[in-house]
Amino acid sequence: MAQITEPIISIEGVATGGGGTATVRLTTGYRYHTLKLFTKVNGEPVAADSVIERVRVVINRKEIRSLPVSQILAINAFNKYPDQLGTLTFHFTEPWQNDTAAQLRTAWDTLNQQSFELSLAMKRQANVTDTVNVTGQQTYDAEHNWVLDKDGNPTGAIKPQWIVRQLGNTYNITANNYNINNDNLNQALCRVFFFAEDEFDEVELVADSRQMFKGTRDEADDFLRTWGMNPAAISGFAWVTDQFGRTEWLKATKNINFAIKSGAAQAADMVTEFLTDSFI
Repeated sequence: MAQITEPIISIEGVATGGGGTATVRLTTGYRYHTLKLFTKVNGEPVAADSVIERVRVVINRKEIRSLPVSQILAINAFNKYPDQLGTLTFHFTEPWQNDTAAQLRTAWDTLNQQSFELSLAMKRQANVTDTVNVTGQQTYDAEHNWVLDKDGNPTGAIKPQWIVRQLGNTYNITANNYNINNDNLNQALCRVFFFAEDEFDEVELVADSRQMFKGTRDEADDFLRTWGMNPAAISGFAWVTDQFGRTEWLKATKNINFAIKSGAAQAADMVTEFLTDSFI
């Protein structure tokens, strides 16, 4: 079935002067590929992160993604799909993967889900009279990966999905050496992004007592550029498992440690992209 691209109708709570929380409500039952939000102040396109502070993507009242808008923009730029001024894109289908099957594998099929919403934490504008406008665009289709009965007919249920979640934690990184130990056990990690004032000097990743990665910032950046990414978009450090353009992951079940060398003590946000097979 062809994909449908059309405006998002239900966006509520966008106030003059900004501030507060706005809500985007989407219709369940479709397979979603992309959502876009468009931001204007006084009729002119402005940077999305100057209008929206943070977005929570919620299915059935469960938070699946929650990031500051500045970090969403940075990750899109890292993937070489930068947003234009006044645009914020949510990629469920991943166009940077190397073939159609890999791109579509992570689309969000909302069949049998009760609700699908975006919660927007709005920024207050310089003037209380500023007219803030947020509109949206959705791209979806009605394809489903059905569970079939013994006769090959759809049962009404769908097979387990590949849901990419994006969630973050803040750490107070000490100068020189700092360890993030076992916080990501049993997560199917696809990518990890560190956002910090100063880039890290070096990161080592050990999972289930095996060294999986060790490199300086320059070495890591060179590796990522080789595989077609834009590491300059990430302020602290980036690590990926899917450089071959497939849906891949690392899952540690015994121990996992990120050993960070930082030239300065600083707060850093660690954003993990990890896979689950459902929205539960």
